[in-house]
Amino acid sequence: KGDNIGFALDLARMAYDEMEVNDALLAAYSRDWDVERFSSVDRSILRMAVCELRHDTVENYHVIINEAIELAKRYSDEKVAKMINGVLDKIYHEIEDNCE
Repeated sequence: KGDNIGFALDLARMAYDEMEVNDALLAAYSRDWDVERFSSVDRSILRMAVCELRHDTVENYHVIINEAIELAKRYSDEKVAKMINGVLDKIYHEIEDNCE
């Protein structure tokens, strides 16, 4: 359990440090959603997930996206969870295409 807390803190710090890059990706791939109008919870979920997608292995992308969706379902709503799924999937494919 302690490792999970450490991982979450490290991820939150990294997402904060890389906020400009993460927000640029979010703005590019959230067509009908203005990043600044997201709730702080939704923005935090997205920023951390984007950061994790950018730094983790390709094999884990399903887990990363599913965890973000579950957080949105728990702390936001179903509509936001669907949006998060679509946006993160597009960002993942952009990252994957640039790695090839």
